[in-house]
Amino acid sequence: MQSTLHSNVFIERFWRSVKYEEVYLHAYDDLSRARRGIEAYVRYYNGSRKHASLGRRTPDHVYAGVAAGLVRSARHPRSTGTALTARPCS
Repeated sequence: MQSTLHSNVFIERFWRSVKYEEVYLHAYDDLSRARRGIEAYVRYYNGSRKHASLGRRTPDHVYAGVAAGLVRSARHPRSTGTALTARPCS
């Protein structure tokens, strides 16, 4: 149960950020514009927005470090990250 609660904190924080930093600030005319705006925000959130909880790094940089074995996964502290595949940082 503890790991489930821990995981939910990150998801809840992500959706709070999406709502307050994107959705509530824009009056979308239709679903298509909302989708494009949210997709752009998620790219920004993962590739450009620095996170205090990640040592002022982006999620993409942290994920690439875990995949390369340079950073241990927060979810699996003993993991070397070898099961993940690297993706370029934006």
